[in-house]
Amino acid sequence: MNFADAPRRRAVRRRSHQARRRRAEIFFRWLHTRGRIPRDITETLPLPRTERYLPETMNELQVDRLLDGISDAAPHALRDRAMLELLYASGLRVSELVNARLEFLDFDNRIIRVIGKGNKTRLVPVGKRACDAIKTYLDRERPGLVKKKTGNEIFLSARGARLSTSASGKIVKRTAKHAGLDLNVYPHLLRHSFATHLLSNGRRPPHHPGNARATPTSRRPRLHPRRSAAVEGRPPPVPPKGKITPHLFLVIVLLILLLSFKDEEEDYEDEHGIHSRAK
Repeated sequence: MNFADAPRRRAVRRRSHQARRRRAEIFFRWLHTRGRIPRDITETLPLPRTERYLPETMNELQVDRLLDGISDAAPHALRDRAMLELLYASGLRVSELVNARLEFLDFDNRIIRVIGKGNKTRLVPVGKRACDAIKTYLDRERPGLVKKKTGNEIFLSARGARLSTSASGKIVKRTAKHAGLDLNVYPHLLRHSFATHLLSNGRRPPHHPGNARATPTSRRPRLHPRRSAAVEGRPPPVPPKGKITPHLFLVIVLLILLLSFKDEEEDYEDEHGIHSRAK
């Protein structure tokens, strides 16, 4: 029975669908205990899946506008450009970005070592454009930000300290506003866009980068089913046939209700010695 697929065809949230299913279970269990129906039909209904939200993404043109929207007149334009290029080119989390250190960079092999969730270390490729932007920032701008107590973090604030995650978010939003993007742009949006564009261009990572398990923030971005099948080299999905639609299920419920009310009426007449006009 395809009752669990109703929210996908109608604008119903899965939580609302779960509440409706629970009410249906209680009702049909009551009918079964009263002997109005031979069995509880809700026992065979599939359990609805937990609601999953697909991550937001930017298309490639929007990403290009964002990366090209960095104002040369900004106080730290080279740093901001290097940050955005690295966020998008490597799909880093913002926490991994601000904690990246100079000794973690390998320009020869174009990789960077980052420490992610759970203090897990991984090696991440870095694109040539991002490497060039980072080199320019390190040569021309970072030396002017270094203070007496500055550490080896790559990206520094105006006070010479490690750039905070909140400051990085503000830089991304300010750049998006300057680029004229009418979107809610935040650092993790670039991470989702990075993975989606890999899939769109036929490159499928074995897992969403840097995630040990599938969590709400590690769901792999989805393409159209046929496009995703082509990327992954498998046959396109075939829609299932022969399932009971929600409308047919509703008709069955109404018929059961009518029959149960008819039986209630006959029992009442037999109990009180009342004969209907038809008799």
